[in-house]
Amino acid sequence: MVKRYRPFSCPLFLICLVFASTMLFGCGSADMSIDGQETAVEPTPILQATPTDFLPVEATPTPGNLPVYVDPALPSDLQEQAYTIHEIGGREVVFSDSREPAEVVIGLNPERPLSRWVYAVTAPFPELRDSVTAAGLRQWWQTDCAVENSNTGEEAQSETEQAEPSPTAANACVEESLLVSRDVYFLLVANWGAPGSRVKICDESCSLLQDAWTGGNRYSILPYEELEPRWKVLSLENESPLDYEFQAENYMLTFEFGLSGSAAFDEEIRTRLSWPQTNLDPDKRTVVVLTGVTALTRAIAWRMEAEGSLYPAEKIRDWMLSADFTHVSNEVSFFDECRYPDPEQRELRFCSSPAYFDLLLDVDVDLVELTGNHILDFGDEPFLYSLDLYDEAGMQAFGGGRSLEESRKPVLLSHNGNQIAFFGCNKAGPVSTWATEEEPGSNPCDDETFTILEQLQNSGYLTFFTYQWYEAYSSSPDSSQVTGFHRAVDAGADIVSGSQAHQPQGFEFYNGAFIHYGPGNLFFDQMWSQDTREEFVVVYIIYDGHHISTELKTAILEDFSQPRPMTLLERESFLEKMFAVSRWNHFTE
Repeated sequence: MVKRYRPFSCPLFLICLVFASTMLFGCGSADMSIDGQETAVEPTPILQATPTDFLPVEATPTPGNLPVYVDPALPSDLQEQAYTIHEIGGREVVFSDSREPAEVVIGLNPERPLSRWVYAVTAPFPELRDSVTAAGLRQWWQTDCAVENSNTGEEAQSETEQAEPSPTAANACVEESLLVSRDVYFLLVANWGAPGSRVKICDESCSLLQDAWTGGNRYSILPYEELEPRWKVLSLENESPLDYEFQAENYMLTFEFGLSGSAAFDEEIRTRLSWPQTNLDPDKRTVVVLTGVTALTRAIAWRMEAEGSLYPAEKIRDWMLSADFTHVSNEVSFFDECRYPDPEQRELRFCSSPAYFDLLLDVDVDLVELTGNHILDFGDEPFLYSLDLYDEAGMQAFGGGRSLEESRKPVLLSHNGNQIAFFGCNKAGPVSTWATEEEPGSNPCDDETFTILEQLQNSGYLTFFTYQWYEAYSSSPDSSQVTGFHRAVDAGADIVSGSQAHQPQGFEFYNGAFIHYGPGNLFFDQMWSQDTREEFVVVYIIYDGHHISTELKTAILEDFSQPRPMTLLERESFLEKMFAVSRWNHFTE
């Protein structure tokens, strides 16, 4: 049994009990109105003391005891480890209920930090908001859902004729509520004070994720290690723990835990506490950028001749460089006899000048997907020449190769402790582009492809699978595409992305995997519709062997060649459209 040392008792027991009860239970409930109907809003949950907390303490500290206070603001895992310490330096540990007169404090904002914890503001994945300010977050935490009557003076209504709260304001209050775990609740109370009625505690009977998706509680604050792909991470004051160059010390939701009080026992306590130094270790993280169609031909090639080979990436270059591994699906082979580009070319037979290879070098491409159906438009030689260019530049190719055997070799990476595989196939053909035992080409999507996916899963790889499906200018996948992408997940893929889409398509969570049916174009010239101009650059964050988050960068094509970041209004409209056509089987396991 854990001994607790309480520094005082109250001789006037009833007075103390009444006073404590007043302090603990004095918060009343607030009323809010939705669509004109008053609804009781539950008061902010407050952890309540039990009567036994006011009884005399059985164990009285002796000079040989060591009073230790364990801060309830500590994460549960850290608390549990602290409570396993029963003796230090030959003195029996007695756990105190308050900081005074504890000789050692294990807790938040310490004099001598042991561990730094990073938290994130989150919302369900199909959230349009991308960021929140520090003031906005504090407002969510501190304010109540009541809407004040704006009438004053002679125009003020009587107490019996008060104006009803605005339904719009009431709904906004529900949408901007915070649902947090008990751990996070204690942590933020210690830092920010008591919350308002927007804040709800998620206890053992609720699920943060499910309530955020299906209930009225829209936002949450999570420790970094609890992130998973069905959450979207919002930036806070333009800082996000997902950022490639994230600096924890500059971030509002970074907290330190450690020791205060007597330092005489620090070394022994450090040894007993197997706390990690942080819950966000950059040495456990891998960032991957996955993109859509690249085809440096026709009008985009014509603009590159006029503006330079690096012109297409000028406005999104930073996105491409902010990753450990950057992917392109290059559908057109480089050919030193490729004629000068014609922006009005009608023939669907494409090649790229070797001079355009500088673009791939400029955006630091690491992974080249070869599932495209134009890779052999000018025969084997340009394709084999392109493979040599990739090899010489240190780029790794997958989804195609010099033979069927090579086309079926996934790229296997070991980075920061993460075992990651990249693999892909060409379902759409044409058959003439598929590799054979003796001829180069793309990997056909046959049974062997899915056997390889299963082997990768069994070998412990987190697998990105890219699918060259049949082209369709639609934001929604048809039933055959859904079936095909599901099959890849069932075979072992963790992330499936459609490389065929010239028009972006929606998303799905399926059997624990993330599916993006199509990011759209990256570097291609299709200006003929708003849909083909819109595109995703997708950032995947892998941490400690798991896919924990997906960031959606959004761009729009200009000048037949140059994607630029969308404006806020363009982005909101685009995301709203894409989320509306997505398949949200988000609790399918």
